[in-house]
Amino acid sequence: MVKFSFKKMIASLCFVPCLVLTPTSAHAVIASVKTFGMAATGIAYPQDAQAAVFNPAGMADVGDRYDLGFEVARTSRQATVRGNLSPLPSVNGKFDANHKAKYAYNGDFGINKMLGNNMSLGLVVYNRNFSKTKYKHALPLFGTSKVGMEYAHETISPTFSIKLLEKHNFGVSLNYMIQRLWVQGLQNFAKEAFGVGIFSKFPRYVTNHKYSYSQGVGFTFGYRCQVADRLSVGVTYQPKTYMSKFKKYKGFLAGKGRLNIPQKIGAGFAWRLLPYATLAFDVEYINWRKVKALHRPLQDNLTAHKLGAHNGTGFGFRDQWFYRLGIDYELTEWLTVRAGYRHTRAPIKRSQTAVNVLTVDTIEDYLTLGATACLNSSNEISIFYGHGFSHKIKGKNSIPPSFGLGEANIKQSDDVFGVSWGHTY
Repeated sequence: MVKFSFKKMIASLCFVPCLVLTPTSAHAVIASVKTFGMAATGIAYPQDAQAAVFNPAGMADVGDRYDLGFEVARTSRQATVRGNLSPLPSVNGKFDANHKAKYAYNGDFGINKMLGNNMSLGLVVYNRNFSKTKYKHALPLFGTSKVGMEYAHETISPTFSIKLLEKHNFGVSLNYMIQRLWVQGLQNFAKEAFGVGIFSKFPRYVTNHKYSYSQGVGFTFGYRCQVADRLSVGVTYQPKTYMSKFKKYKGFLAGKGRLNIPQKIGAGFAWRLLPYATLAFDVEYINWRKVKALHRPLQDNLTAHKLGAHNGTGFGFRDQWFYRLGIDYELTEWLTVRAGYRHTRAPIKRSQTAVNVLTVDTIEDYLTLGATACLNSSNEISIFYGHGFSHKIKGKNSIPPSFGLGEANIKQSDDVFGVSWGHTY
């Protein structure tokens, strides 16, 4: 008899756009091809039916339309271990973190319907984060089988927005979020002595349990104001979202497997500097310190700060500030071109590179280019290309003495291409 799981059914439907197209994926955090052509400067500059991803208040300004996007990302990740003194064979060297996992294929969708002239209802389905590392061989510091980790975070957001006094927009999105996690090759952290975990509070729930799912519901609030004919400003706020626990990996993530979604705050402006050109700038803050599983650092004494425990080891993420600048230019009535640049400081500290061999999230600077061609009064095609510049984080006191000292270095670069179809009705 086949058991029916409503949660898994919904999760499967949510992950179809971003995962079903390939069994091996890399990193992709994409929604709205038009906005990403301007480095994702969408807080004050809504452009399509996926505007709610950046600011739900913007949906009242995009009209009746739907947008369907498709993106492909090619990521290069590498880890290097040097100077480790443990007697394990082949412990030092360079390791490719993208074995059969260089490409990711992502899909996203948005639809918006105006309710009169000043209100709208919309729905956006998009991928917030998809990251996968997969090493060809076992890493002796971690375990005896091939090391890898996959994390996916999909969101479905019904959105309501309203315009008041012709210039003040307010919006709210209800975010139904699903996470999926898979970890393998961490047998060294699942060791037991007399039935008690040495490095994990729940040693039987550390590694090699296939996919585990988590879900939660949160909100995003937004405001947009048309300050002048050519100037608009916007702010957005997403409180911390509490997620259910990854039961299969409660011995891996701090807090018994709970990976909450961090608080985010953003602000931006859009300035129509010419009749045919708009400049946009956004700044966004992500509060990782309130997410224990990600903020808690790698401890020198893992026996006192066991994996999975309330005060257990995490990935040592620090808070991030994102700065985004974008511009578009209408060459003709039917062709618009775009460019943008994004900068942030990687969330990984030099002292935390060893544990982040599993994530290899190092990119700090992104350059984007894009364009939209109007096919007729109701249909348009948009494209964008983004390049994440290669960035290496060199470890400093990154491998604890109990694991043989030495350093772990990690490096990543990224290339993304996207295309979308937009239709007004």
